[in-house]
Amino acid sequence: MMMNTRHVCMIDRFSTTLAAVGPEPSSNRLRARCQRLGVGFSHLEGDRREKGMKKIIDILARFNPTSVSLIINPGRLHTLETLHREGTPCEMFDSQCRIEASHYFKKPEHYTWEHIPFDISSRENDATGHELLIYYPATTLRELQRELSKQTRISDTALYLKSLVAHSLLSGKEEALLELEPDTITFWVSCNGRLREFFHHRTRNTQETEFFSIHELSHKRQQPLRIAKVTGTLASNRSLLERIAERARCRLEPFQPVTGLVMDTRTKNICRNGSGLKAVSAALVARTAEEA
Repeated sequence: MMMNTRHVCMIDRFSTTLAAVGPEPSSNRLRARCQRLGVGFSHLEGDRREKGMKKIIDILARFNPTSVSLIINPGRLHTLETLHREGTPCEMFDSQCRIEASHYFKKPEHYTWEHIPFDISSRENDATGHELLIYYPATTLRELQRELSKQTRISDTALYLKSLVAHSLLSGKEEALLELEPDTITFWVSCNGRLREFFHHRTRNTQETEFFSIHELSHKRQQPLRIAKVTGTLASNRSLLERIAERARCRLEPFQPVTGLVMDTRTKNICRNGSGLKAVSAALVARTAEEA
């Protein structure tokens, strides 16, 4: 069994969380610890950029990990579903992604991308791969990587969605997650670390948030969706969630991916926040992947 502790620096829209998951010396359980800062990606733009960057570097210095996984949520995502032949070499697939970017952006060099596979197990004798491409601005990310690497080694960088989708590998069952932010709604269903559904849309107000949430939760499926987990800034808006659940006929439950871990009071308080949960979940997923 791996005895290493995994460290994550989760830079969310409005906050940054440093999380560590490792063995608890006095038992066979895992311990999680966190520190949180009220500075996120939204604070790294314009006049606030330099001050925000310094605060993130300072909290990373206090946490003092030998290496971290950098997990990011830049907020502005551009998604595209694509098909490709199974077994396509990575270099060729990346070239295709760059070509797609040139069709959508005036300055494609200012964007980077990641991809998450869809579940195609139900397709018999299908040699076509199905991927979700996610493009997002690269300028702030590159600066983060450059500045944070002066403080510690960045072992890998990933979009926060990848670790949340990968969490369905740990649970071993289908998971539906609804993420509600003031200006976006993101919904996905995943199983065994692969997507089955995905929806991302910008919103202007809570009325649009409610409309798109109900639409995604209640559209026709072979098996109606009965339960979905909810996270994000608006997950604390009880009246909004009650309206969505009632009209979609779907029970909404808090996203709680890290049950069973040993935590001190401070970490428990941080994990009441969606960003804290995402950070600890990402560290848990990364550590489990190491053990596989």
